[in-house]
Amino acid sequence: MGTRLGGGDEWAGTPTATYQVGAAAAAAVWGLSLDRLGRRPTLMLGTVVGAIGAGVAAHAVAHHRLWGFLLGVLLMGMAQSAMQLGRFVAAEVHSAADRGRAISRVVMGATVGAVFGPLAVGPAGRIAERAGLEPLSGPYAVSAVLFVLVTAVLGLFLRPDPGELGRRVESVASAAPAAPRPLSVIFHDPQAALAVAAMVCG
Repeated sequence: MGTRLGGGDEWAGTPTATYQVGAAAAAAVWGLSLDRLGRRPTLMLGTVVGAIGAGVAAHAVAHHRLWGFLLGVLLMGMAQSAMQLGRFVAAEVHSAADRGRAISRVVMGATVGAVFGPLAVGPAGRIAERAGLEPLSGPYAVSAVLFVLVTAVLGLFLRPDPGELGRRVESVASAAPAAPRPLSVIFHDPQAALAVAAMVCG
């Protein structure tokens, strides 16, 4: 799309670079927003930005406007950095022992999306072409719809706020007494062995 809208091969990497700039520039803002607004509002704001960006990109591609397309891609990159925080939000609502699995589930879901998402490009392009638009505007329009759906799912089902759940998990973990360890485990602990050796030598 960079080459087609920019009119030369030198524009080929510009959309990807713009996307990455958007993701990097917004990361710190989303991090602050998680603490000040909450987890659910931040994630929802990120997906709203993504929906607007995808809609702008689709409109720009349909009307062959490079700068509008780059603006849309920039906003989509910003949304992506917000969505990346979802794995850490998932981790904080689990106990320390389960956080690795929680993150892996989020990453697995993203991987499935990355594998099967491109399958929608062809059908979306054909729908756009039947509507008399640039076929490559179709995938961006579909992305806008998906961002809107994700926003609705977050607003309806991500309750209570994960930040509140995370604080509950931490309070329960800190209040729970440590489980006693059998002597066989204690004696295999290098620190315990060092302590015993220090006592004997002392």
